[in-house]
Amino acid sequence: MLDEIKQIERKANQACSIHASLRDKYTTKAKILDYLLMAATTYLLGLTLVEPTIGLPLSLGFDRVLFITAMSLIAFFLSIVQFKNDWKTIAEAHHLSFKEYAKVKAECRTLTSGSKVVGEVDYQRISDSYNIVADIGTHIPEKEFLNGKKRHKKKVFISQYLDEHPGAWVWLIKFKLLIRDNFGIDILD
Repeated sequence: MLDEIKQIERKANQACSIHASLRDKYTTKAKILDYLLMAATTYLLGLTLVEPTIGLPLSLGFDRVLFITAMSLIAFFLSIVQFKNDWKTIAEAHHLSFKEYAKVKAECRTLTSGSKVVGEVDYQRISDSYNIVADIGTHIPEKEFLNGKKRHKKKVFISQYLDEHPGAWVWLIKFKLLIRDNFGIDILD
């Protein structure tokens, strides 16, 4: 029973890492798109309202009307990309999944700490909680799973390595891990 709960904890921990990574990825994409759209519309506003007033050409030497048209098309295109992708909502869904898997992981840790006798009811409750998380938040896309798992495993390995070698450079550990796993040369110790 305890082994099954530890397995659920391990899978929930991995899901936490992957969902956190995807949340950060989509949040970054959404912010970049927001800033690009804001920059395009602000520049467009400057072209239409400020340029005629101050007499300073902001169209970078191009025909003013043509440049305003091009900037309008860019702003329109960015707003369509923002509307169609809805990266903010995807990031929020991954954050919700992250939080729910973190709750499952914490519950598993409480049960596996030995402070309480674990019974079938506890296992079933944890198992049900783990299985329902995908319905609450969102799933991990198939194309993201393997890279997410790789990042998680690397993170866990580096964290454990740093427990023994706190002065090690993280980038050097990653490089040594790359050499070990791809060329079979173990230079980690």
